[in-house]
Amino acid sequence: MGFCERGMMKEWWCFPIHNPEGEVVADAGRWMDEELPEGVARYLLPPKFSKSLELFNLHRASALGADHVTIVEGCFGAVRLHMLRVSAVALMGTSMSEEQVELLVRAGVQRATLLLDGDDAGRQDCERTLPHLARELFVRVGVLPDEEAPDDCEEAVLREMIETVT
Repeated sequence: MGFCERGMMKEWWCFPIHNPEGEVVADAGRWMDEELPEGVARYLLPPKFSKSLELFNLHRASALGADHVTIVEGCFGAVRLHMLRVSAVALMGTSMSEEQVELLVRAGVQRATLLLDGDDAGRQDCERTLPHLARELFVRVGVLPDEEAPDDCEEAVLREMIETVT
């Protein structure tokens, strides 16, 4: 991971996306300033990359041999939780596909904590995602404070929430 100074991701914070086997399948970028330039999205993904077919950080979560993962929206949330020694994966958005659920099952995950952002989009997608996950895994839902995300939430709040729902 690092700040990119050239190419299509110039001035973006970039990070590699791996498949479950640990092979790099894409590079993604995140705009770091609070204000986005007009017409610029917060995240930048390669044109032919299908984020619904991968889960960010799954290869690391699998390597830990954990049967539990915490599912978050953004890559920075997964990185933050990983730094706290929590097995976490990111959807790279708010919606979860059937293919992503299958990736978790194949990785040996049996339990999941759904920890989507504390905004309207995160709460709505939690309601849509929960039935898909619950068909295959035991699922608990963590509820973040309003307008909070795992990557900007206080560590004590995250730890309390994770200990409560895992």
